[in-house]
Amino acid sequence: MKYFSCKSVANAYNGFKSKPAIKVWGLLALLRQIDSVIFPGQTYEINCYMLSNYLEELFNLKNRNKYSDNGSSWFVKFSYNWKDIFNRGGKTFNVFDIIVWAYRFTPLPDNISSEGLVEMFANDYHLDLNDIKNHFSTNSRPIEYDEGVCENDSMIKELNLLGVDTSKNCLKADGSSTEANAGELSRGPYAQTLYAALDVREYFIISQTRLDDLYPFSDVLFIPSHDSQLSSEMNVDIISALRTKPFLLLAGISGTGKSRKVLELAYQTCVRDGMHDKDDTAPSNYMLIPVKPNWHDSTELLGYYSSITGKYVLTDFIRFVWKASIHKNVPYFLCLDEMNLAPVEQYFAEYLSILETRKRVYNKTTKKWEIITAELLPKKTFENLPTEIRTAPKNNVITLSSITSDVSDEIKTIYQGEDIQIINFLKENGLRLPENLFVIGTVNMDDTTHQFSRKVIDRAFTIEMNGEKLDKMFNEEDTLCYLNDPMNIDKIKPLYVNAQEVLKNYPDDAETIKEYVPELLERINGKGIFENTPFRVSYRVQNELVLYYAAIRPQGHLDKDEIKTHLNEAFMAILLEKILPRVEGDEKAMKCDERGDSAILQNIQRYIDGFVSDESEPAPIYNLLKAKLTEMNERVKNSYFTSFFS
Repeated sequence: MKYFSCKSVANAYNGFKSKPAIKVWGLLALLRQIDSVIFPGQTYEINCYMLSNYLEELFNLKNRNKYSDNGSSWFVKFSYNWKDIFNRGGKTFNVFDIIVWAYRFTPLPDNISSEGLVEMFANDYHLDLNDIKNHFSTNSRPIEYDEGVCENDSMIKELNLLGVDTSKNCLKADGSSTEANAGELSRGPYAQTLYAALDVREYFIISQTRLDDLYPFSDVLFIPSHDSQLSSEMNVDIISALRTKPFLLLAGISGTGKSRKVLELAYQTCVRDGMHDKDDTAPSNYMLIPVKPNWHDSTELLGYYSSITGKYVLTDFIRFVWKASIHKNVPYFLCLDEMNLAPVEQYFAEYLSILETRKRVYNKTTKKWEIITAELLPKKTFENLPTEIRTAPKNNVITLSSITSDVSDEIKTIYQGEDIQIINFLKENGLRLPENLFVIGTVNMDDTTHQFSRKVIDRAFTIEMNGEKLDKMFNEEDTLCYLNDPMNIDKIKPLYVNAQEVLKNYPDDAETIKEYVPELLERINGKGIFENTPFRVSYRVQNELVLYYAAIRPQGHLDKDEIKTHLNEAFMAILLEKILPRVEGDEKAMKCDERGDSAILQNIQRYIDGFVSDESEPAPIYNLLKAKLTEMNERVKNSYFTSFFS
């Protein structure tokens, strides 16, 4: 084992010392006391004793006080842009300066590399490697090691050589020192600065009271900002749907920009790392796969083993899912273009089933919560798969004494390029659906396409794109371009898989949700609407209604009426995007009266009218839902048959 040398420790301090560094180290102290990945808007309890001792160890020069554990806590809630505090004040810190200082008392493996140091730091402080690349400088630093730990006295001598003030108790991160101890929560320069400073409130809030109990609360702080990335209602609807479930259908007439919308999302979320953004025509986190009419099984997507070549035939789908699996901090968008040119439930059956196995688990290795699935392709399929072929040499070797065979076999590699990495990955892990993979299918409904089965519609959200005013095209800016500040994956990936997780995270909402959500759905299932029809809804819809509520819910305390308002909005979105796409039939199925109006559709309209008050504007989703109900009703009146799809 080895330790960072005192010279390297002092140089590290000299590298980061600045006023912004005080808040950065205060934030790092908070992160070190949290045992999971940070979810924006979630409240974390910080043990004050552990926080104080962490700061004491790193920054006290003398008279180090070890505090007693009196059970007191701080409560912290982070915003969606909390990581931006690392660059506050226009300074970018070198990650190796931070690492050397943070781990100066830590014994390190003799063979640890620079990459190993960064991974250790990322795991311990719950940062992704992309976070480190985006918010820190990763330029290498000369680092020296010693056999023993750098004691304070030796470090102080090195700091004094660099002109650092070490005359008082506590070393501040700006190059000065103070009489206060680093771990004091009342006047110390680290945690107290964060607790009292108003200029960090856009990043997180610290309180001695559990934040979920406070009211009123700054809701605006903790919701995803609806900036230019999410400027249109269409974008907001898509993001809300994907945060609920990563499978979406974009339906509409040809030429309305459905596949372009998927490409826009990929551009808006593409990290500027020189790898994902190297192609000017499309980012690497985007793939378009055109569906062909002759697809009747999953081999076009999931590949197959060829007994002729002795290799597993990899597909673009497998390669893209593999890329998403190894770049988990980047959203990956797979666009299945003209998805219903072939029967979806035939070529996409495995995906549809595995999608329902999603589960939120705690990864002990990365120390983060993540959503995983069962194996889409089991690793046992690849266990005995050869990656190279050994063949006997064709030619004999002539020596002076005899004719002998060449002693070395010829080796032929079966796979080329990155396919070798993919096969090795599949051998070890199989293929699962990573949580950063979003599958979006574009859908046209005409004589050349297939109808969707309920198995498909039940598992997807459906959003219509039937075009806007034609002159709007000339007024729009180019959206197919890389952004200097791309949308963070936290704004788009699902946080929950089942309703119980939402109830646990929002305990004050739980009773209202448990009472009101079944009431909403039982009404739609009841007399005059879906009673005695095949359109009735059940547990999957109820679960995803609660997940959708969590996706659109503003953070902070809500009273019962506010909870119901957001549940009503979530219910209307579920009704429009999940329930109505299942509704189709002739006059009898739609329970039409003598005028041709559908009792089902009109009763749904009366039901949602009850969500609108005269005192406020209805939610945008209400107007979309009302227009769709009217459209479907007019269609059954005029053509004696109706469906959701135009």
